[in-house]
Order: sequence, then structure tokens, then C-alpha cells
Amino acid sequence: MISVINRCRPFTSPPAEAACLLRSLLDLFRVPVVVVRPDRRLVHANASGERFLREGHVLHVQDGFLHVVGNACALVALEDAIRSATPRAVERPNQTNIALMGIDGRPVLARVIPVQSSAVPDETGEALAAIFFPALEDTVDDIASHIQSGLGFTTCEARVAAHIATGLGPGAIAARLNLSVNTIRSHLARIYSKTGCADQTAVCSMINRIALPVYAVK
Repeated sequence: MISVINRCRPFTSPPAEAACLLRSLLDLFRVPVVVVRPDRRLVHANASGERFLREGHVLHVQDGFLHVVGNACALVALEDAIRSATPRAVERPNQTNIALMGIDGRPVLARVIPVQSSAVPDETGEALAAIFFPALEDTVDDIASHIQSGLGFTTCEARVAAHIATGLGPGAIAARLNLSVNTIRSHLARIYSKTGCADQTAVCSMINRIALPVYAVK
């Protein structure tokens, strides 16, 4: 789906029609998606994105700009990710995975993806960034079920990997799954062996490349 958005370059439609195409594509996702300009001004939110913003657990909109619930560091992380996706001049845009803390204290992972300004500009001609969040109804078990067969994990390994992807460490995962820390570390060792990942950060990055937002498309 993302590749479809970024392949819009051949279209010769006026910017207004191209922007309409972008909105139509993003509205196919059941995950929350919001599109912003480099200055965090909101351009579009799909239906799940509007609900996500209204609930205000992680992000909210004030005076038309996207704001992060929580400390200033989270806002800086979001701004950096948006700048990376919407660079000026000839810099190459990059997608970024970031973890934002919800008001319940749990990390919420987001993927910030560049939308090429020459392909789908807004009315100002600026580059845009699309921010994807996990589906509102998805759980750690949902993520585990989606990655288990594809990565050759056992059920326990998939659940551990899914928890790693939410930002938890071995101790917290052990408490969640009612297992010993040594058991969790054993699962981690097998996960590293099967994926070639060297540490938990690499596992987190890999899982979120796979699970967000691909599995959540209608």
C-alpha cells in the first residue's frame, strides 16, 4: 500500500486531484493514519485516525497542529521523525519508527513515512509525512499471531517478540507472561538465532517493519 502511494509520480493530475487520491488510499487502512506538513500541521486523518486523535491518549490536535501527550522529549522525537520524512533541498526522505508514551504509561509505536511532495503535494507544495499507528483494536497477541508463521517462531517466541516490539524488557515480559526471566532470555536467544538480530532493539525494529502497518490493511 505504501509503495502505491509513493508510485503516484506518473500521475499528471492537478495537486487537488492527487491529494484526493492520497486521502482515498489512506482511508482504506483500518489503522489510525494522520498526514501532516513539516511543521506538524494536520492535513488529513482517516476515520481511525480521527478517533485516535479524539481519544487523546497519545496525540491531540490544538489549533490545527499535532501535539504529543506527555513530556517534551516525545514531541522532539516526533518532530525529528517528521523532519526526516520531509527534508528540505536534496536530502533523501526516510521513514522512522518511534515509540511515544500513552497516558496509561504504555509505549505506542508509530511509523512516520514520507509522502513525496512531487507525487502527492498539498496545496502549499510541501512534502507530507504520513504517521501510522497500531490498529486501535489490535493487541500484543494479534501481533504475535501475524508474525509467528512468517518468522518460524513458536507460540511463546512470537509472544515474547511481540512484547519486545512494544518496548518491554525481559523482566516486564516475564511478569506479563508469568514466566521466569531466565525463560524469557532463553526465548530471546532463540529469537536472535532465527532472525539474525543482535539485540532487542534490532528485534523491535524488525517486528515493527513487518507488523506495522502491513497486517492492518483491510
